[in-house]
Amino acid sequence: MSYEPRTKRGILIGVSILVGMFFPLLSIVLLVIAGALIAWGREPQRTEEFLNGLPLGQEIKSALAKFDAFIS
Repeated sequence: MSYEPRTKRGILIGVSILVGMFFPLLSIVLLVIAGALIAWGREPQRTEEFLNGLPLGQEIKSALAKFDAFIS
């Protein structure tokens, strides 16, 4: 089943609102992921350098890439 990008983003926003209402800690995690994706989109080189300096940075970068591919 394939959705148009607008439909997929709309579903994502709706689910995010519900998660925020019922699971505030998960909402914070999603907010951190969103911030990381925004930073990665604006300054990819610096963000990758920062992530490489973190413990498990390669795994975090890989997970962000998978999440980005999932929502686009």
